[in-house]
Amino acid sequence: MTLLNTVILNEDGKDLKAYVARPASGKGPGIVLMHEVYGVTEGIKAIADYFAEQGFVVACPNMYWRDNPDAGFKYDPAPETMAAMPAKERIKLETQLAKDRDAARDCMFSILDDKDGSAKMLDTIEKVAAFLRQDSSCTGKVAASGFCFGARNAYIALSQKARGIDAGIAFYATPKLHEVFDMQATMAIDKPFMFVAGGEDPYINDDEKEDMIVASSSTTVTYVSGRKKPIIEENENGNPYIAALYYANSNHGFNRRDSKYSDPGTSAHVMRIATEFLQAALAEKPSFSLPAYARTNTPDSPTYHPAHKV
Repeated sequence: MTLLNTVILNEDGKDLKAYVARPASGKGPGIVLMHEVYGVTEGIKAIADYFAEQGFVVACPNMYWRDNPDAGFKYDPAPETMAAMPAKERIKLETQLAKDRDAARDCMFSILDDKDGSAKMLDTIEKVAAFLRQDSSCTGKVAASGFCFGARNAYIALSQKARGIDAGIAFYATPKLHEVFDMQATMAIDKPFMFVAGGEDPYINDDEKEDMIVASSSTTVTYVSGRKKPIIEENENGNPYIAALYYANSNHGFNRRDSKYSDPGTSAHVMRIATEFLQAALAEKPSFSLPAYARTNTPDSPTYHPAHKV
């Protein structure tokens, strides 16, 4: 069953659909929230709902709409969920998960391998941003944000100065970030932008993290297991509009809810920072502000505060 509840537009007989969530307050700034490889799933819907609860109007578009109008694929659930299933049911689910994984990757790589793929993503982002700006519940300010494949698209939006985009966050921007990363364009970003990276993320190597994300950021805040306070590095050569959060002990997909990669404590930490960052960036009088919480608090998670054994 599709989660896409809104048709943004129809172009050449194809519907660009999205999951749209609005705040209870009735009005707020907008977010183009872009999915990871699996399309619009319960996981990204939960994040959209969270941002709506914080006062944002959120549109989570199907970025595969040109080839698959209702894309949304299952991802591996948490290990304890799988372990609790009867054997026959678990085997059936594992078979379905393998098919969904392949189908999702086919959708994503059809864009990554397309010479016009980035231009198509930029076009989709601008279409959804225009939809939000025209929506009566939106203040007119809009951010581009996303996870994994969606984070790569958020970077494209900010570095290529997408029309109608006022800020952005890229949560673990992979795969193939290096293929679209341009340092000159990155240094020319003039809207508040934040990278979020995991030190254990296997889809982006250490040199890429250092040479692209850290090198372009004016401030990098690093969270390390066993340390009570984060490590803060200021970079006078970085872009003053860009900051980075580096979760040194986190893997790819730690914000993917109810999955084998899920880390609720670290997810709660980064989502609070993201919320405060976007509230400042999309305010009536916007500001580039890395929240104080980011500089003073580490994630309340066993990953960063392992149990002490005497």
